[in-house]
Formats: sequence, C-alpha cells, structure tokens
Amino acid sequence: MTLQETLFVLKEGIDVSGKPLKDSIEVRELGQAFDYLKTLAAKNDTIRETDIRSLHSLIIKSERDLSPGEYRKVGMIISGSEHRPPEPLDVPPRMEALVAGSMRTSINTPSFWPPLPTTSLPQSTHSRMAMGEFRASL
Repeated sequence: MTLQETLFVLKEGIDVSGKPLKDSIEVRELGQAFDYLKTLAAKNDTIRETDIRSLHSLIIKSERDLSPGEYRKVGMIISGSEHRPPEPLDVPPRMEALVAGSMRTSINTPSFWPPLPTTSLPQSTHSRMAMGEFRASL
C-alpha cells in the first residue's frame, strides 16, 4: 500500500479498491497500536510489561495463530537477517530487564529508546517486537 492509500484507510476507514483486505486490516491494527502508544506517552509514566503485551496484541490481533500478547515458546531464525532473536527461555527475563530499565526513565525520554540498527524502522520494530520477543511464525 502506498502512503496515500494508508492515510486513506486510517482517516476514512475505507478499504482501498484492488488491494487485499489483509493490508487494510494491518493498517488499522497498526493505527490502533500507534494511538495506544501515544496514550502511554501522554501519561509520561514508566512502561509496564502489560503495556508491551497490549501493544503487541493490538498489532497482530487478527492473527490469532500468532498468540497476540504472548511470548513465543519456540526458537526461531529470521531468514536473510543477521539478527538472532533470543531463545524462548531468555525472553521473559529480557522483558523484565527492559521494564526495569524503563522504570528509571520516562517513555518520552530519548535515552529510553535503544539506538536503531541500520535497518528500516518497520523492519527493526518487527524484528525486535513481533519476531524477536514475541511468538510469531514465518
């Protein structure tokens, strides 16, 4: 979907003719997740693990087989990527460490966010959240 088509789906709530319905659903889910993230940021509070799980649930709520909001239980690799997601048993303690680190600083503080890799933002976010820390299938 183009940027203009994406904005049309978000602002008008209407699907784009000739585009798969799945694309429109994904755009709406990402829009809801973005709104939720803005709400969290407006609170100027520390982020909690339940916030992260809720965000993940919003992003992939139509993909029930991916267990939205749950940590994955199987190991995985990302084809074509040098990034290696943590093993399933390492995910809960890593999330606890992330949340503990966020307690020291607000979500609105630039130092809260780790530096982005050289990949694009959507690819990086997908690698870190949906693929790396949460259960997902390829």
